Amino acid sequence: MLVCVRQSMKAGKRNNLSKGKTMKSRKILASLALILVLGFGGGSAWALDWFVDIVDGEYPDSEVGMWTNVVCDSQDRPRCSYYEGDDNCLKYAAWNGTSWDREVVDEGGPTDPFSVGRYNCMVIDSEDRCHISYRDRNKFRLKYAVQNGSGGWDLQVVDDPNATDPVGNGRVGVGRYTSIDLDSNEYPHISYVDLDNGCLKYARWNGSSWEVENVYCTGISLSITGTSIQIDSNDHPHIAFGDTSIANGGMVASWNGSTWTFVNIKYYMDISTYMAIDCNDDLHITIGGGIYIRTKGTEWIEEWIPIASPGGSSIRLDKNGYPRICHTGSDNDIWYLYFNGTEWIDQFVDGKPEHPESGEERCIGLDSKGIPYITYFAQKFYDKQQIRIASIIPPKPDSDDDGDVDWSDLKAVVNDWLWSGHPGDSPGDIICDGVVKLDDFAAFAAPWLEGYRFQAYNPSPADFAEDVDPNVVLSWTPADVAVWHDVYFGTDFDDVNNATDPYTSPGRGRQDTKTGIRSFLN
Repeated sequence: MLVCVRQSMKAGKRNNLSKGKTMKSRKILASLALILVLGFGGGSAWALDWFVDIVDGEYPDSEVGMWTNVVCDSQDRPRCSYYEGDDNCLKYAAWNGTSWDREVVDEGGPTDPFSVGRYNCMVIDSEDRCHISYRDRNKFRLKYAVQNGSGGWDLQVVDDPNATDPVGNGRVGVGRYTSIDLDSNEYPHISYVDLDNGCLKYARWNGSSWEVENVYCTGISLSITGTSIQIDSNDHPHIAFGDTSIANGGMVASWNGSTWTFVNIKYYMDISTYMAIDCNDDLHITIGGGIYIRTKGTEWIEEWIPIASPGGSSIRLDKNGYPRICHTGSDNDIWYLYFNGTEWIDQFVDGKPEHPESGEERCIGLDSKGIPYITYFAQKFYDKQQIRIASIIPPKPDSDDDGDVDWSDLKAVVNDWLWSGHPGDSPGDIICDGVVKLDDFAAFAAPWLEGYRFQAYNPSPADFAEDVDPNVVLSWTPADVAVWHDVYFGTDFDDVNNATDPYTSPGRGRQDTKTGIRSFLN
């Protein structure tokens, strides 16, 4: 049996239905679908609802989740890299739509304390392959892992100075504070630290081998901290890092095509320093303590975010170029901070009293719609240490709370768009092509209706249900934009899929979403 429900939107226009499905055995399949004719979005500030999930570390006495990273694939599903202290290894977890698939990327071992996977960083390419840079503490070297497309990982040694550790504290060799980004060929570029010589190092893959160089050296052991790398539109690297041998030693190194240039941004940078780059090749840097620094051409602009707490942070840019930041609060809880076009908004995510000391080793990623995913190391949760992930439940876009999405809501979105950008910037050019046009508004508006129901959902019986009572009452939850549903019910796919009259077989009538069943056929 095939069931199709066609909806009419509040504008009064009937839409087309997506393709139906045939029945096998005694399954009843309900196709509840709508083709969206037009959608708008905007930069309004909503109170966000968050849900929190455990990626790994549900078992007692677990030590999981340090040096966590998160990216989103082409299906908007999060993927995480992290260090597991139980087996001292680099691990990876991917959301498959219903649960987490976890695997070991590079093995360590219980007898090798902190051996493999610390200071890891991850990016994802256009083919959904993840690339991870990380430290091999067992041999004091830098390593790199990439998914090979066959369900496994290819592992490479990037830099191995053959260091020894006479003191036995592990603070030798290379590979701390790694950061990774990809160029236009999707070749990896990695920034990291030489502990012995106090050097910022840079490695890039040229297509056949790794090229490694010293970018900046102090000659003082352990003096370089917190690297973060971004590749611009010319495939030139930019690296933010800290030099603890000088006062206020926040630094940015940039390759201009022939040499490295350096800028002292006069703030201390540590392992909580993160950098992003926008479509104009402007840099955006967040430093623990509410400091946000960005470039506009050759100008450096500093912003103090007064509502931000003094903990560490991580930054991404959304499709509008706005910063999205997760940061650790004074109680080691997690907060989400974003710029909505006119002001900064700070929102609590997870922490005390429910989850004590939740917010260490945090990282933020965004999906294609701008939905944030925040991973973090929850240090104390009863007897467990675990990696958690938090994301928002998208809000409805009824800006004026009058029960309808209408022109008054759209007016607010247009106003946000026209004032989008930081003060003094050219507003409205969201896709960064130098022209303000409808394409920019479409890009800006896309998140507005995120989470709004454009199709009927929650069918009963459920999709693919088996052994259903033939006398069951068919029901569903109407779409938020539907005025009525036209129902078609039959055993032939083409008859149901091509039907247009709900009062002629295989039509079964029309249901009004406000008053219930208005007219049905037997």
